Amino acid sequence: MRNTRKQFVVLLMVAILVEMFFSRQAVGDDDYNLQEIARALYLVRPQLSESKIVRYSKAIVKAAQTFQIEPLTLVAIAQQESTFRENLPEGKAGEIGMLQIRKSWLKNSKFRRVFKNAQIRDLHQPEKAFLYAAWILKDLRSKGYKTNLPYWTFYNARKFHHRFKYYLRVKRHLSSIVSKMQRNKFIAVESAGEWQPDLLVKNETSYSVHSSREVLHNLLSQINWVQKASDAIREMPRIYLD
Repeated sequence: MRNTRKQFVVLLMVAILVEMFFSRQAVGDDDYNLQEIARALYLVRPQLSESKIVRYSKAIVKAAQTFQIEPLTLVAIAQQESTFRENLPEGKAGEIGMLQIRKSWLKNSKFRRVFKNAQIRDLHQPEKAFLYAAWILKDLRSKGYKTNLPYWTFYNARKFHHRFKYYLRVKRHLSSIVSKMQRNKFIAVESAGEWQPDLLVKNETSYSVHSSREVLHNLLSQINWVQKASDAIREMPRIYLD
């Protein structure tokens, strides 16, 4: 009985928090903080060197700002695709690099208009790969697919059951990031000085700092597990339900 009551209280608190943050106006897409992303990378892949954390964070923020993509989505996708490894062998479908971008994208006419000089070797470079991945995500979002799963589930899949699996895996990474950031109190603005590598804080004053409410709104908006899963099951063809 006591455990049941505790579970109810926790669920109630979560429901209240979600309602509070989702009732607020959406945060502008261009308001990203470099140190936030660096901390997220550190929590997701603590094995990375400081120099790589700085390098990848800058690439993620630049890509997110350029193509208006939520930066933590890029973090979660990179974690799922390669766990931030740069030198993976080419995949069976032609996936290359940390973001596992299919080399067939280099032949896409819309892609070529934006990245005229893109080469296969560029897919191995994180700075360029994050830009390419952010553009691909923007392109997928603009297509307006009629599906209850997020647009980014089309990143490396088309069939529903593959996209559903991808959705669950990437959401798990996003959930883990949020949990670790909250546990370590990295979301609060007051903690901004707790983890500041010298390389990171030099000449980066142009990036604004989210308020804790705004950061939580962005993160919570990506983790509506129950509703999305429920919608996805309704969308799932009967063959997968039998």
